[in-house]
Amino acid sequence: MNIFNLNPASPVLFWAEILGLLAIGSALVWFLYDAPTEIGIGNFKKFSQPFIENEKDLAGGLGWEFRTWVIVRVAGAVVGILVGIWSGVVVAILGLGAMGILGLPWVLKAVSEKNKLKLERVLVDSVRKLRDAMEANTAFDQALRDLAENPPDELAYMLAPLKGDSLIADGLVEANKRARSSLASLIIVVFLISRTRNQEALKNILSDVLIPVCSSALAIGEEASVTSSQQRTIIYIMVGIMGGAFLWVSGVTSMHEFYTNIAGQITLIVIGAMFMGLVYAVNKLMKSPDWTKWDISSMKKVFEGTGIV
Repeated sequence: MNIFNLNPASPVLFWAEILGLLAIGSALVWFLYDAPTEIGIGNFKKFSQPFIENEKDLAGGLGWEFRTWVIVRVAGAVVGILVGIWSGVVVAILGLGAMGILGLPWVLKAVSEKNKLKLERVLVDSVRKLRDAMEANTAFDQALRDLAENPPDELAYMLAPLKGDSLIADGLVEANKRARSSLASLIIVVFLISRTRNQEALKNILSDVLIPVCSSALAIGEEASVTSSQQRTIIYIMVGIMGGAFLWVSGVTSMHEFYTNIAGQITLIVIGAMFMGLVYAVNKLMKSPDWTKWDISSMKKVFEGTGIV
């Protein structure tokens, strides 16, 4: 029994197979993204690096390995395509496949941002504890080691490289990679620059500059989180209304027949374009601030060359 009512020559089945092959090809590219230039994808690496870094930030915020995140992305696309095939409408296959690819990260981004904000809040509290330890005449490096040995649960993974006898500078670079947070990068830059200088000056920098700046950044982050939540609520309502309407008209035989012909396909494309325009407008009106990301590894090399680290 053919539950999709498709025959081998069906254009719907043809497009589904094309999209399936594209999804598989995309997954292979994702898994090979870090291949060396010699095997031919070095240019792709350079072009896609910002996007990949953003995806790694999302995965890190969710507490997932990057490859797990890739599998989830591909699974979302496959589910979207299967739902589109069930509808029997070619444009629905394309649109729902795209929603599976793009919509899933957008939904999970809220969880990732919430986890990252929690980590940053605990990190700023830990900076205060480092300042307090220094006021009790504990050297900064020792205070940092002590924090890494007995970290809050939220910072255990981030601070693990600072345990033991590893170099503090190397451990800070690795901690930054694990945190994948702009605020954490700012704090680590200050640590790298100041830790080998006068301890009294470092204590003053922590008290008078870093902690107030980080507290203000956290307040902005809280406001941005509220804005993002409001934005998502609006878009969820829009998706619910449009999805419910599409399911309803798909159950009407005459409407389903209309959406399977050329005029219906064009109508769906126009509706989809209008929806994406509304989503874009909401994102623009309720845009959250973007923070500067620091290349800590490169900065460490510069600092080492100038004798700062």
